[in-house]
Amino acid sequence: MSLVAITKDCKGIADGLYDLGIEIISASSFTYRAGSTNSTISIDINLKKDSLIGLLGDFPAGWEIYTEMVSADRLRLPIVILGYSETVENTMVDARIVQVTGEFERFLQGFDPQAIKSVATLKYS
Repeated sequence: MSLVAITKDCKGIADGLYDLGIEIISASSFTYRAGSTNSTISIDINLKKDSLIGLLGDFPAGWEIYTEMVSADRLRLPIVILGYSETVENTMVDARIVQVTGEFERFLQGFDPQAIKSVATLKYS
């Protein structure tokens, strides 16, 4: 068991990944101003290094996997991140976060958890 930090908006994604056997370290969404009328939405799902995320194939538009080499505890270990970023009008921020996270939740529901877990068993046996 481990403690995982999750923001409210990312709970469905975290649950969906967990159901598929994909372990996460944290899942968060945040926004920051990108001018007087726009804000940037960022959604970051920090994955455990041996994650099976590659089994999911092509992600919905805007989602990508990348690696960062500096962690919060200043160790130089790679952190694998499933991320999304988009700049939208300030008035659309909350609705867009709900839309984007909902789309990714539905994407995850399209997978058979037993099939993913079976491949994981074969991969790590």
